[in-house]
Amino acid sequence: MSRWLVTDIHGCYHSLKALLEQQVALTRHDHLYLLGDYISKGPFSKQVLDYLMGLREGGYQLHLLRGNHEQEVLNVLNGTTSLTTFREKGGFTLLNNFEIDHPADLPQHYINFFEQLEWYFSLEDWLLVHAGFDFEEENPFTISEKLVNIRDYKVDLQKTAGRKLLHGHSPTDLAVIEASLANKESLHISLDAGCVYRKNLNQARLIALNLDEWQWKVQKNIDESDNYHP
Repeated sequence: MSRWLVTDIHGCYHSLKALLEQQVALTRHDHLYLLGDYISKGPFSKQVLDYLMGLREGGYQLHLLRGNHEQEVLNVLNGTTSLTTFREKGGFTLLNNFEIDHPADLPQHYINFFEQLEWYFSLEDWLLVHAGFDFEEENPFTISEKLVNIRDYKVDLQKTAGRKLLHGHSPTDLAVIEASLANKESLHISLDAGCVYRKNLNQARLIALNLDEWQWKVQKNIDESDNYHP
């Protein structure tokens, strides 16, 4: 049994499938933690969601966090984000992929999926979150959209009970991520290697981190499509 982490898939279905099936060789005994942003910006949001739902229904142990892009779907539905803003942030690729005009046209089981996503996971040795926590707050673990949107924070180890953070949200060059993983002093590490940015030679990858062996697999973007956010 191994614990694996993956984040910021952004509709890169073929890349995700290759990572999990060919490199990780995921089994039903493993635990797969996914840190959000399954959708938007990239071409195959529906296929990613269907794949993850299929794994879960097939008995694989998935632990799913929400990212800011899943939250944006819910925000459009509750009226706190406009359709124009949603589209400008890359949501148009999701709409194109589903062949719909508005998130309200999504089949209900996808909306249910987004609503049921967790905000963060507290493990014995790590905190897992999409973006991070605001440690200037008295209780940084209060549920709010900061957890999926925040950047540029300093970890307070007293408030985390000594645990460090693993997160996504901030696209980072592969070399920087690998240096952070090799540095035992790193207090928070972004695992977002910018898979969706396929023209960025320093990114355009998905990473799967094995928490128990502290080893990682790297998959290049192999998703060919014109349905990308510029």
